[in-house]
Amino acid sequence: MRASVAVVALGCLALAAPAAGAGSGLRVHVVSSPTCPVERMPPDPMCAPRPFAASVRVVRLSDGHVVARLHTGADGRSTVGLRPGRYSLRVRPESGAQLPRCPAVVKTTVRSGSFVRVTVNCDSGIR
Repeated sequence: MRASVAVVALGCLALAAPAAGAGSGLRVHVVSSPTCPVERMPPDPMCAPRPFAASVRVVRLSDGHVVARLHTGADGRSTVGLRPGRYSLRVRPESGAQLPRCPAVVKTTVRSGSFVRVTVNCDSGIR
C-alpha cells in the first residue's frame, strides 16, 4: 500500500513540476541604462548598461497565474525552468527604489527544449 501511495505522489509531483529536465525555460538578464548623461559615438565602454539585483514575477499568459518568482543577483541574472508557453515578466528593483524604472510587462515565449534569453532594460532616469 505504501509503495503505491509513493508512486502516485511522485506522479503528481512530476505533473506539477516545471519541465526543467526537458531543458526549457528562461534566462533573464536585468540591466539599467543609460548610465552616462551623454551618449557618444563610438560608445564609451564605461557607459554600457549595468546589471542590478531585481525581483521578477513570471506570469503564464494563458491563465494569469504566477508560475515563478526569481531574484537576480548583483549580476542581473537568473534562470528558471518552465514548460513551453507564453509568459510575461514583471520586474522591480530588489532595493524597492523607484529607479531604475522597468517596463510594466515584458512578454516572451518558451519553446520546448530551449531556454529563451530575455534582457530587460530598465530606465535609470539619467538624462
